[in-house]
Amino acid sequence: MDKWRLSENEPNLERMRKRESLWTQGNGYMGIRASNEEMYTQTVRASLINGVFDKSPDDATELVNIPDVVNLEIRADGERFSLTEGRVRDYYAELNMQNGVLTRYIEWEAGSGKIMRINFTRFVSKTRKHIFVQRMSIMPVLGGIDCKIKTGIDAEVTNEGCQHFGSTEKRQYEDSSIGLHTKTLHSNVRVCVHSKIECAADDGSAAYVTRRGIFKEIKTHINEGCSLTLTKLSSFVSSRDYEYKDSEAAEERLRNDGLSYLRSAAQAGYDELLRENTSAWKEFWDNCLVITDSGNELADRAVIFAQYHLNIMSSSDDNRLGVGAKGMTGFGYMGHSFWDTEIFLLPYYMVTEPQKARLLLEYRYSLLDAAKKKAKKYGFKGAMYPWESAWSTDGEVCLEYGDLDPATGKRRKFTMPEEEIHITAGVAYAVWQYYRTTGDAEFMEKYGDEIIILTAIFWTSRVEEVHGRYELLHVTGPDEYKEDVNNNAYTNYMAYYNLKRAAEILEDCPESVYNKLAKEYDMDDVKSKINDTITKLYLPKPDKDGI
Repeated sequence: MDKWRLSENEPNLERMRKRESLWTQGNGYMGIRASNEEMYTQTVRASLINGVFDKSPDDATELVNIPDVVNLEIRADGERFSLTEGRVRDYYAELNMQNGVLTRYIEWEAGSGKIMRINFTRFVSKTRKHIFVQRMSIMPVLGGIDCKIKTGIDAEVTNEGCQHFGSTEKRQYEDSSIGLHTKTLHSNVRVCVHSKIECAADDGSAAYVTRRGIFKEIKTHINEGCSLTLTKLSSFVSSRDYEYKDSEAAEERLRNDGLSYLRSAAQAGYDELLRENTSAWKEFWDNCLVITDSGNELADRAVIFAQYHLNIMSSSDDNRLGVGAKGMTGFGYMGHSFWDTEIFLLPYYMVTEPQKARLLLEYRYSLLDAAKKKAKKYGFKGAMYPWESAWSTDGEVCLEYGDLDPATGKRRKFTMPEEEIHITAGVAYAVWQYYRTTGDAEFMEKYGDEIIILTAIFWTSRVEEVHGRYELLHVTGPDEYKEDVNNNAYTNYMAYYNLKRAAEILEDCPESVYNKLAKEYDMDDVKSKINDTITKLYLPKPDKDGI
C-alpha cells in the first residue's frame, strides 16, 4: 500500500460517484470532481468555483455547477471508447495526493478487435489558481485506427436538474482557443471559461457550437505503435473572484483576464505546469504534513487524505468564502458552511495554515451584520449567527420551510435556523482558540473582540429565567435526532464559555471596540447582564448513569 495514492485496478461503475467525490481535485479556488473524461449515465459531473452561488425563487442558495471542460470523447474507426463497450484488457487509475495528479491507464479492445492504450492525466494547478490541465495519449497496439476526438466547453450542466445559467456566448479566438461566457440566472455572477487544445493532428479547423457549448473535433489516422497526444488547458474566472472585490468586473475584463491566464499557461507548457504544481504541493507537505506514530500505513493514508481535502477546499486569499460541509466535492449541503468549520476544521488550520484560519474567521466577521439582523428578527439582541451560510452577503441561507407534506399539503417548517443556536457560541469559541494559538492581537481588536461580545449579548437575551436560574429552552444541539429540547448540555456549556470570554475581554477592552459597541449598547448594562447570566446559567451535570 502506498500511503500517498488512492488507486483502483479495475473500473467499478457502481461506485463511480463515490470515487468521483473522494478523488476530487482542487486548489481552494475551484474543485473538479473525478468524473471520467468519457460520459456515463452513472456519473455526477461537477466543476465548482468557490463562492459562485445562485438561488432559484423557491429553492435554497447553492454552489453552482460550472460549464464542464473535462469532457473528451474518443472514437476509433467510428466506435466510441467506453468502459461499458468493447473489452477492457488492462486498467489502472490513481489519485496521487502528493501532487494532486489524477491518472488513468486503459488497454482497450474495440469491437473490431483492434487494441489501443489510452492514458489520461490531469490536475488543478496549485500555483495558477484559475488553471486546469489535462493530457490524453492514445496508441494503437494491434492495427492502426482512424481516430476522432471531440472535446470542448459544455454548459449543458445542472445541479441535479436545476439550471443556474442563462444564455451563453461562444467564441473562437485567433490562437484557436475557445471560450464560453455566461451568467447565473438570479445572483448575476458572470463566469468565463476558456480552453486551448493542443494536438499535432489538429488541422486548425474551426470549432463548432451547440446550443450550450463549443467544441473542437480532431480527426486523424494513427498507425499501429504510434502515439497521439492531446493537451488541453482551461481557465476559469468569475465576477466574484477576489481580484475584483473592490471593483466591478465587466464581462470584457473577465474575458481578457481568462484569456491571459490561459495564454500564460500555454506559454509555460505542460511540463513546466506540472513541475510548478508538484513543487507547490511539496512545499505544502513539507510544512504541514501531520506525522503519526501509529506505524499503521492505513492510518497514515487516512490522515494524508484528510489533509489533502482540507487543503483543496479552503481559499488561501479570500475572506469572503467559507468551507462547504462537503468541501469542493459536489453539491452536498448545497455548498453551505455550518458549525463544523469552527469546531472541527479550524483547530487543524490554526496549527498548520493559520492564515487560512484567520480568513475563515474574517468570513464569519463579514456575516456579523446578518447575525445581528437575525437576532432582531427572532426578538433577541446581539448577534445570532446563520445556521447555514454561503456567500458573505447572503445571510441565513437555511430555508424556513421544506418540501410539501403530502398529508397536509403544507410545507414543513424547519426549526434549524431558530433552534441550532450552538453555532453562535461555536464561532466565538473558535475566535478565542485562534487567539490563544496564534497570539494575533491585531485580529482580536479588528474582528474577534466584537464577535465575542456581540454573541455574548445574544445569550443574555436568549436565556429564560426558570425557578431562579437561566435556562436555554427550545434548542437543538449537535445531535439533530433530538430536536426542540431544553438545556442541551453542549449548547449551555458553549454559551457559558462565550459569556466568560466576553466578560474577560470587557475587563480590558480596546477603546476602539468599546466605543463602537457603545454607539449601540449601554455598555455598563451589557457587562452587568453578561456577569448575571454567567452566575445563573444552568449547566447540566451528568446523572447517575454518567449521561
